[in-house]
Amino acid sequence: MKNASKRNVDILMIVQKYSKSNIEVIQNFKKNGYKIKHYPDKGFHLVIADCKRSIVGINNPQNTDERIGIQLSSRGISKAFRHYFYSIWKKAKVV
Repeated sequence: MKNASKRNVDILMIVQKYSKSNIEVIQNFKKNGYKIKHYPDKGFHLVIADCKRSIVGINNPQNTDERIGIQLSSRGISKAFRHYFYSIWKKAKVV
């Protein structure tokens, strides 16, 4: 993400938890140029890179230490995830 930021790529992040326990981390991301919004936890996380690689992380919202991640190399799936991300981005609140 740091290398992408250096290339002037917009880094968009939707945080699922915004509280006193993580506000410093979020503010640090913002200082590094990330655009951040908040939307409540849905039990999974997406990372989409270059519209061709994606990582899906799935967790138990009651115990986020219980998680698994899957890396996918598929333009079609990444494109679908990208559309989903932007639909949530529109609903999320600016931090």
